[in-house]
Amino acid sequence: MDSAALKNEVIHEKLRLVGDSGVRDERIEVMNPYTNKVVGTVPKASVADVKKAFKTAAEYKPTLTRHERAEILKKTGEILYSRREQVSDLITAECGLSKKDSMYEAGRSNSVFNLCGRSAPSRRSTIRSTRSRTRSRPRSRPTTAWS
Repeated sequence: MDSAALKNEVIHEKLRLVGDSGVRDERIEVMNPYTNKVVGTVPKASVADVKKAFKTAAEYKPTLTRHERAEILKKTGEILYSRREQVSDLITAECGLSKKDSMYEAGRSNSVFNLCGRSAPSRRSTIRSTRSRTRSRPRSRPTTAWS
């Protein structure tokens, strides 16, 4: 990641889809809401692209151990932290946040990846589908994190 955002260069991203070049004729412009300048473009995904992405994700069988996933998350956090100035510049360009706020967000991303990396080896961190859970009767009051 370079600091193209500060150099007023438009960043052109590719579509990230398995087995695909990522090149599309139609693109969506990413605007800075504060200056209304184009700061980047992204390919416009088709319905078929979205269906392929969901199908690929549903069929994926992970081969990494929890420890390997944790190491990847921790390393991602380290890389983001080492590039926090560049990440901050990109956030400022795309969202129009102040530099102070975007630096906070860039630093927060490191914290999130480190937290996830620390909890990944735990068996309790397994993600489970909520679709398989059924209730025998509807609850009469709203649920909270404590109920």
